[in-house]
Amino acid sequence: MLKLIIVDDEPMVCESMRSMIDWSAIGIEVIATCSNGIDALDVIIDEHPDIVMSDIKMPVMDGIDLLKHAKQINPKVEFIFITGFAEFEYARTAMRYGVHHYLIKPCGEKEILEAVSAAAKSVHASKEAFDVAFSNPEFAMQNHLVAKYFGYENIFKDRWAEQTTIEQEKTPYISVELFPFPAEKGTDLVKALRHDWVKAYPQIPLHIVSTHTSARVFFEDNGEFSTDTFEKSVRNYMMRYFGEIRNIIFHRYDNLNLLIGELLPYMKATDVIYFYRDGEQIPVASSHSLLDSCILATEKILSGSDAEKEHARYELSHMLNRTESLYILQGIISILTRRVEKERNLGPDLTFHAQLYEAIDTLADAFITWLSTVNDKKKTASEYKDYIQTAISYVEEHISDSSLSLKWISENILFMNVDYVSKQFLKQTGMKFSQYLNKLRIDKAKLMLINTPEMTMTEIAEAIGCGNNPFYFSQLFKKQTGQTPSAFAKAQKELR
Repeated sequence: MLKLIIVDDEPMVCESMRSMIDWSAIGIEVIATCSNGIDALDVIIDEHPDIVMSDIKMPVMDGIDLLKHAKQINPKVEFIFITGFAEFEYARTAMRYGVHHYLIKPCGEKEILEAVSAAAKSVHASKEAFDVAFSNPEFAMQNHLVAKYFGYENIFKDRWAEQTTIEQEKTPYISVELFPFPAEKGTDLVKALRHDWVKAYPQIPLHIVSTHTSARVFFEDNGEFSTDTFEKSVRNYMMRYFGEIRNIIFHRYDNLNLLIGELLPYMKATDVIYFYRDGEQIPVASSHSLLDSCILATEKILSGSDAEKEHARYELSHMLNRTESLYILQGIISILTRRVEKERNLGPDLTFHAQLYEAIDTLADAFITWLSTVNDKKKTASEYKDYIQTAISYVEEHISDSSLSLKWISENILFMNVDYVSKQFLKQTGMKFSQYLNKLRIDKAKLMLINTPEMTMTEIAEAIGCGNNPFYFSQLFKKQTGQTPSAFAKAQKELR
């Protein structure tokens, strides 16, 4: 469900828009209504909505300024501007920021639905497809095998149960072993097998795992499978692609668990196994190669010379980033993390959680960063968990950056899921990120007003991350303290 906020300085307008439409029916959740741009910006910083529906003419911060700040925080957020006819040309200036959705006052339910639907379409078009493996039974099976292979299927248990319909306990399976089977020559055979299989059994996914010398083909037994017909097809294809007949051995299992129990030793008996996706071979290194190499590189990063550490970081990055599956990588890194935690006697606050990351490159980079700094980490619990402390330190060092947001920090510094970090930030600090950020900015502004009275409001605004916008700074300061910056400075001067 997409998240939307409504921004208008008239509370009746906000409430009317919230209540006149059954938002959930169109896949939208209205997470907040705001009466001005500053409040809306706080929500954008904390909640990272997908769509902002905002009046363009408001006090404190108008819609155009809100748009500029919001796009700095999240370039993908979609805006719908609510504007009067006389202001429409002014609103069109927002087109250079990618705004294409407008509502002309007065607007009814139909117009709102049309604008929101168009914005939602843009959001869906820009969102990257994640968890594609679980939307495809073949990919789901491969990732499940990999999780079991590395002994970390518990990490993916909930996601597996929720997002796949593969039955593991009751449904019988048939496995066909083909050997010898040169993997480098098997792609054409696999494509041919799949072509005929889809025509004969369109509702039954075909799964294939191969090594350098053999292949295991397996599938659900729905009672319609013909051993004779399948064996004849395979033999014909073998003659066509290999020039000779190969061995074909059929096995039947009462359920998928029994089949997997036999497949795992088969997979572990070789240095490389292959899966097949869209007819292409996907090599998967086993614990005898990739994992052992990663363990060696990890040890070098932790205890080698400076030159060895630098080389090991490069090698480890190369090995981890070439991994074809996120779930393979999560399993490998979970094993490596446990080794490091045990050897270094790290406390629970210094645990690295591989399952929180949603992309191969970000997970690999985050793990290497964690390794590179683990020697410098204290072994006693800190006030905050390490990733929250990292976020706080980053904010303190970059407070002048007007585009600071927890979303950006989570994705680019922590390489973690922003929703998880947001909840943990609130839990550990007692404040939402925007509250913490604004408090830090105003505390720094107070010090500047007291200690450097020669600074202009524009200079202070820029120094604390309000851009070169003294009006925005003044309004934020007043919201936080109940005084304007000038009144605060005057009162402090009188106290001295």
